[in-house]
Amino acid sequence: MQRRITVRPAHASADNDEIARIVSAVHPDWQRTGAEIAAAARRRGQRFHRKFVAEVAPGQLAGFGFLEVPDVAATEGRFRVRVTVDPSHAGLGIGATLYEAIEAEARQHGATELGSEVLASQP
Repeated sequence: MQRRITVRPAHASADNDEIARIVSAVHPDWQRTGAEIAAAARRRGQRFHRKFVAEVAPGQLAGFGFLEVPDVAATEGRFRVRVTVDPSHAGLGIGATLYEAIEAEARQHGATELGSEVLASQP
């Protein structure tokens, strides 16, 4: 049976702990807490940044991603996309589903170029 994946905008107060859990699972040497995720969001200030989550059940996140204007090499129409998937949900289409939703959001904001980074350990 295939799980239903719901992509929605992230809600900081409700999703930060789950986002931190996923970051910590993907990067075991870089453990994070929900409070640290919230602090990072505050440091971004007013720079364009939209975060999305992939839910497989209410409150159960399988991944997250964001769209932002890069702070380096920023030009009109250029956005950065980052997608992170919980390793326990790898290979189920979570990352592709998130990327497609974020790409659609980028187009609504006039994107002409998307940049992304891929970890060798998380192709």
